[in-house]
Amino acid sequence: MYYELIKVNVVGTKHDIKLILEIPLKTAGQYFTIFKIIALPTRLFNDTFAIYKLDFDYFALAHSQRDYILLTAFDVQKCSTRSITVCPVD
Repeated sequence: MYYELIKVNVVGTKHDIKLILEIPLKTAGQYFTIFKIIALPTRLFNDTFAIYKLDFDYFALAHSQRDYILLTAFDVQKCSTRSITVCPVD
């Protein structure tokens, strides 16, 4: 699994070549389940409906269920998806 997550940059000069490896650190506290929030219309008086406009489209809950993260659609687009999804923490 680490081979799918490592990013490699190659920097070369006329004398040598250097490999820069970006290896993500993993702990149990970094595992989250991402849920997409869908706002359903709410019925108001006189058969009219209203829909909520959300600031965040996604909700990530830690496996311990103690921590959560609110994500926008742009934040989720920055994630890399392979056998597992990895999102940058910024």
